[in-house]
Amino acid sequence: MKQLIRNIIVRLSRPALAATADAIERQTAAINDLRKDLRAERAPTPPPPTSGAAIWKGGLSGRAELPDGTPAPSLSRKYLDELRFWVRIARDPEQFPSWTGTFPHVYGGWQQDRNDELASWLDMTPDAYASWCLATRAVEIGSGPYPFLGRHRWKWAAAVDPLANGYQAEGLVPAECGHVVMIPATGEHVPLADACCDLVVIENCLDHVDDPDAVLRELHRLLRPGGLVWLLVDLMEYRDEMHPNPFNEQRLRESLSSAGFAIVKHRVSTENASHPKAEAECRALLVRDHADGPRRQPKRWGSEVIPAVVHTPTGAGTPTSAS
Repeated sequence: MKQLIRNIIVRLSRPALAATADAIERQTAAINDLRKDLRAERAPTPPPPTSGAAIWKGGLSGRAELPDGTPAPSLSRKYLDELRFWVRIARDPEQFPSWTGTFPHVYGGWQQDRNDELASWLDMTPDAYASWCLATRAVEIGSGPYPFLGRHRWKWAAAVDPLANGYQAEGLVPAECGHVVMIPATGEHVPLADACCDLVVIENCLDHVDDPDAVLRELHRLLRPGGLVWLLVDLMEYRDEMHPNPFNEQRLRESLSSAGFAIVKHRVSTENASHPKAEAECRALLVRDHADGPRRQPKRWGSEVIPAVVHTPTGAGTPTSAS
């Protein structure tokens, strides 16, 4: 009887295991294709993974592992809680009274609003912004299953998240985000080449990571000189397991400056913070300092102090500095 029950369980579990294996295989193929694109642009070889970069492997029944396969039990608990949160949102949105549709509909609308805000801060019309995206290499850190980069087409787009494998295995990534390569990695250890991108997006993520200063150094490494960062972070003193490194405005400014970023434009709002214990949220557009030294802060985007992104026709290459 025990053997019969065991055989039944194995047969029932095979479809789920097959789906997870297929998701991992598709993800691996997408990452390999992205690396081929980078090599075609003569980008430097991506750095190897480090021993401290634990990521999630598998779906809800998976675990956090180091690159050598060693389990990371403390991170498994934290990552599983977050993966369960995304599964709950994606599969049962009716539990959130403020939601008026499916996960792709509601969350996609939020991400479109965030894209529209970036376009306005760049002084671009919707059509000009769409063309700019097509000529821009973009990386998103801590994307969740519906990346900011999923709303537009880019020259290439990669979303880095330690739970990326879980999102794929559980089928949480909407079809409209299929052009974004999901890379399972932490923000402290991104397996992409130096100066490989023109834009980094990091939304509601910096206070969630273990080492925010290391993440900011990675953003600086990934960006070409003059590249942009689109940042959103809650400002608060409260900390917990999911928010181990909260920021106030002064600490945020100091960290950004130390990492080599100048603030092009920013706003602090007391109405839009995502965490109930946050005092406000900070939205900022940053620029990676040029090799000839830091620049003073301008009053608005497009000044002569911070070089603006020059619009190029679709297919004409990546944006270039005006200087």
